[in-house]
Amino acid sequence: MKRHLAIQPLSRQHHTALLAVLLLKKGIDRQADPTVMRSFLLQVWNQELQPHLAAEEQFLLPLIQPVLPTIVCDILVQHAQLWSLYQAVLANASAESLQAFVQLLESHIRQEERQYFPAIEASLDETALAQLASQLPEEKEATCLQFAPRFWE
Repeated sequence: MKRHLAIQPLSRQHHTALLAVLLLKKGIDRQADPTVMRSFLLQVWNQELQPHLAAEEQFLLPLIQPVLPTIVCDILVQHAQLWSLYQAVLANASAESLQAFVQLLESHIRQEERQYFPAIEASLDETALAQLASQLPEEKEATCLQFAPRFWE
């Protein structure tokens, strides 16, 4: 499904996050060093995931709060869970903690793309969507494939 232009930057960031999920899954399957994967996650979190979550919370959620308060609540709960699991990985880099983070991140992205974003597009008028588009920060180039060592290979 093609996203409204205003939401496309967030969807592209989801695509990048799913790439990071795929690389982490490969690393877990290959029993790569969890500390290396933690370093990868730290980089991805700081450069891509955390700015994405912040943009959603700062620009998207206040815009949809009046019309979709349940979705706002769900997204905020999932963001808090992601933060908590991220902290768990930082504290104890293990295949289990990485797997828990990866599963939640993938589930969260799929839910936003399949359920929340279509509801948002259907609920917001063009003025609100244009406001969102004007507020979102410029996209940055994905960096996860530039990480070394390539633990997923």
